[in-house]
Amino acid sequence: MQMVLVVFGGLLVLCASALWVSLKPAGAHTAPEHELSVNEAHRTMQRHRGCSRDDCPRKEAAFRVLVESGRVRPDSGRLY
Repeated sequence: MQMVLVVFGGLLVLCASALWVSLKPAGAHTAPEHELSVNEAHRTMQRHRGCSRDDCPRKEAAFRVLVESGRVRPDSGRLY
C-alpha cells in the first residue's frame, strides 16, 4: 500500500493512497473538458491509481487515450 503525506486542515497527515483518493475534490474525478495528450493520460492514470475506471470518468478518459495511442493493450480476457 502506498502512503501519501497530505496537508489537511493545517496538519501534515500520512494517508494510505486509497484514503487520499477519497480526499481529492470531487471535480478531480470528472471527465476532462479537453482531449488528454498521451503524457496527460499517463499522469492521470498515476494520480488515479486507486480509482476504478467505472467510478472515475477522468481515469476512463485517460485509459481510452492510452489504448487508442497503442500505449496500453487491454487484457483480452476482461470485459471493459
